[in-house]
Parts: sequence; C-alpha cells; structure tokens
Amino acid sequence: MENIKKEKNNHVCLIISFVLMIVVEIYSFLVSNIFNVFIFTGILFYFLEQKIKRNK
Repeated sequence: MENIKKEKNNHVCLIISFVLMIVVEIYSFLVSNIFNVFIFTGILFYFLEQKIKRNK
C-alpha cells in the first residue's frame, strides 16, 4: 500500500514538473518575442525619424 502511494506521488510530481516546464517554455518564448517586437519597432521608428529629418 505504501509503495502504491509513493508511486502515485512520484507520478503527480512528474506531471506537475512537466506542466511547469511547458508553462515556463511558453512564457519565455512569448517574453522573448515581445522583446524582439519592441526592438524591431524601435529600430523602425528610429529609421523613419531619420528619414523625416533628412527630408525637412
């Protein structure tokens, strides 16, 4: 009986850690992509500003 309980606890821990791993992966993917979007739009605005300044 004690072994079955331990096995069940091990499986629960395994499932929880697996789910946490997936959540962290998705979170880091989204955060890095958002960061990339900010950098990209920043560079875009910088070049647009330079172009506007040159045209004046």
